[in-house]
Amino acid sequence: MYQRQISNRQLKLTNKFLLKWVFEFKHLYYQQKTERLHFVHQCVHLLIHLGPEATCLGLPSLSAQWTMERMIGVFGSLL
Repeated sequence: MYQRQISNRQLKLTNKFLLKWVFEFKHLYYQQKTERLHFVHQCVHLLIHLGPEATCLGLPSLSAQWTMERMIGVFGSLL
């Protein structure tokens, strides 16, 4: 997901594996129990959205906020 280009086939395959991992993680640790909800961190849930959002917005490495913040840091250090 953090390459500059990705084929449609690779994107679908990556999304399939990410969804599988997230649902297995939730089944193993969360088990649909409210008292275990804290096991599902925001970064785990975010993986569900990476594939569909990459189709709409582009790859995360090109649209993520940290990319811009990193460049601002680089330019700031050059001043």
